[in-house]
Amino acid sequence: MKALKKVLALCLAAILLLALSPAAFADTTSATNATITIADAKNGESYKIYRMFDVLSVDTSVDPAQISYKVTDAWASFFTEGAAGAEYITLTDGYPTWNADKTAADFAKAAKTYAETVTATDTERATATGVTFTLPLGYYFVNSSLGAVCNLTSAYQNVTIHEKNGIPTVVKKILEGNQEKDSNVAAIGDIVTYRSKVKLTQGTKNIVYHDAMTEGLTFNSGSVQLDSAALPNGVTVKTGNDVTDGCTFEVVFSQAYLDTLTINTAPNTTGTGALTEKTVILTYTATINEKAKVDDKDTNTAHLTFGENGRSTPSTVETSYRSFDLIKFTTKNGNKVLLEGAEFSLYKTEACTAGEEIKLVQVSNTADGTVYRVAVGNEQGAVTKITTGTKLITIKGLDDATYYLKEIAAPRGYNPLTAPVAVNLTNGNLKATVQGNFYQDRTGVQVENQAGTTLPSTGGMGTTLFYVVGGLLMAAAAVLLIAKKRMGKNA
Repeated sequence: MKALKKVLALCLAAILLLALSPAAFADTTSATNATITIADAKNGESYKIYRMFDVLSVDTSVDPAQISYKVTDAWASFFTEGAAGAEYITLTDGYPTWNADKTAADFAKAAKTYAETVTATDTERATATGVTFTLPLGYYFVNSSLGAVCNLTSAYQNVTIHEKNGIPTVVKKILEGNQEKDSNVAAIGDIVTYRSKVKLTQGTKNIVYHDAMTEGLTFNSGSVQLDSAALPNGVTVKTGNDVTDGCTFEVVFSQAYLDTLTINTAPNTTGTGALTEKTVILTYTATINEKAKVDDKDTNTAHLTFGENGRSTPSTVETSYRSFDLIKFTTKNGNKVLLEGAEFSLYKTEACTAGEEIKLVQVSNTADGTVYRVAVGNEQGAVTKITTGTKLITIKGLDDATYYLKEIAAPRGYNPLTAPVAVNLTNGNLKATVQGNFYQDRTGVQVENQAGTTLPSTGGMGTTLFYVVGGLLMAAAAVLLIAKKRMGKNA
């Protein structure tokens, strides 16, 4: 903090020296107004200017220029004995004397607090062209809606000052292992981890982190951490009706929390002055649900709001999904004909262990084919077996991994598969084309069943002779039985 004060004091001193340099400005004793231009003003933010002292006269015949100041009525009480300003400036009949053992940075902070009780001399909102005030000669305090002190300057000639405040920013990534990515591929039911680097700027007010997820992502509200730890006091998560702009959730950084940060000093983009900032890391997760955009992508966008109307550049990441077309066919007369009646289960591992089947839900069944997606938990209508028909089967909502199809039952009269079929989705979707019930190309996941066969028989007359002989023997037995009964009666 001491180093920061020294830097701010040096910056202020440089500005004041520039303002007082006779080489830079002509004699302005006859001027009644001057302009103060704020370079690097942030578009949409408001700037308020307060005249603390009037300039009574300027003498540029000596070096540095001698300026006679007198306190304005609005600021007189700020410098009365016991008030905050009296620690820095002593008034004698309204004429100021600077207390040399004090720093300009601390004086500016005290002035900022007092300024909130005083009506501004002038206020303007920054546009693309910046901000310029035309004012009576005086010593001014300039404040920004971003929250931090902007500047103190003496305006007895046209001067330019620089916006010292930085813009809070956010950079959002998907975290997979130790890798940060702008996009990933995942399956329905998977958990996606997000990491956002949030640059906070010292003194900036109303910093809020906003995150908007598409409906295929379910935010896990208890997962938010800051710098890999539980949220500290002063940082809160808002969801549902508590959010302000229709986003999925917000992280609010209270001013009390921002004031406790240990801030590092870094040069601003113009190379003039300095801004102070600190980067914190937010991590949280979302679960891919049954509304996932399996034919497109689910996006997650973050941005910051700050000050009165400040808004950072959005940062977006996206999650996409894999799918494959299942072609169950047999070859007849040189044509590949779709084959119905085969039962399959889908697994994540080649072992195809019973009980580890991937659950699927049918989402459509048209003349073009039947579409399934990965189910979520014990979703109603979920199945672990699918049966082929005479049209295409598509399975969606999968990761960029290798899956395994196991044939549970082969069509009647066809030989069952002896090993699972690998489905490699690491390089993209596996699509196929069919026309009617004929398979047209060699894409998709192709599973062929071979028809059973009729084994030949040799070396005999077949079963006919046995039927004839058996019939004759039965007839002879019946005749003998009847004749025996008659002989018994005649005896």
